[in-house]
Amino acid sequence: MSELTYQSQNLTAFNCVLTYMRMFTYLQFSTRLSQLTHTLTEASEDLVGFLFMFLLVFMAYAFSFHMAFKMDVESSNPTGFARPLRTRLISPRASPLTEPG
Repeated sequence: MSELTYQSQNLTAFNCVLTYMRMFTYLQFSTRLSQLTHTLTEASEDLVGFLFMFLLVFMAYAFSFHMAFKMDVESSNPTGFARPLRTRLISPRASPLTEPG
């Protein structure tokens, strides 16, 4: 059952890509929007180069974060962010920051 759901999600994602491709054909009907399509067509080579370099730098940062903090993230409590917030909302006087001392 989970594999069927996984395949369905992949097909839905591919359908979204095809829908965006079809959108560019409909943009050519308007003169103002056809200028956008023409500009993107002319700049496609430069945009692909920029996208490649951006993804290369982005992936380098993602891999370095994963290598540096993997063990810390896995061992952390998943409710670590919500616990101080809950403590403040439920009983603000229980916080060690507000206790006199």
